[in-house]
Amino acid sequence: MNTEVQRDTAIKKLSETITPGATIYVLLRRKNKLGTCRWLEFYHIHDGQLKCITWDVSLAIQGEYCREHDAVKFTGAGLDVGYASVRDLSDALSRTLTHKWL
Repeated sequence: MNTEVQRDTAIKKLSETITPGATIYVLLRRKNKLGTCRWLEFYHIHDGQLKCITWDVSLAIQGEYCREHDAVKFTGAGLDVGYASVRDLSDALSRTLTHKWL
């Protein structure tokens, strides 16, 4: 289980590199046959390089990180989990972000 200290540290780290209006890139790593469980990875371009921010995003949005797939696990159907997770990240960082699927 994630502690508040870990969450606060992740939010601070992400706030230092992600500017308002930035684009967060979302990659669907895996989904189950029914489509009710999906594993996503998150990336951001910083200093001209694509950086994996999945672990920090997981902590910031209090998501369930799956070490087996190195991705954040989302359950449920009927929603755009890429949009929803980046919206939650926007709320955590107190800044507007956009998302694009990879």
